[in-house]
Amino acid sequence: MLRQGPATAGSRHTPAKWLPGRPVGAGDFNGDGHDELVLAWAPGLLFGLYGEHPDHWWITDGTRPRDQTSFTTDHFALR
Repeated sequence: MLRQGPATAGSRHTPAKWLPGRPVGAGDFNGDGHDELVLAWAPGLLFGLYGEHPDHWWITDGTRPRDQTSFTTDHFALR
């Protein structure tokens, strides 16, 4: 399973090597007896190299190819 960020972010092209989301957690968040996986992504060099300041999030339905939910955040507001 591979979740990827958008090919462009803020009208700027995202290099292919920075597209994959990074896993940040797992657990049975919805109580169905199966773990969900939380992934994060952000455009730019800091996330591409170090995983810093994610602003796109996915909670996946375990190993199945669908999302439970996905959302974006303004990482500046999270500081």
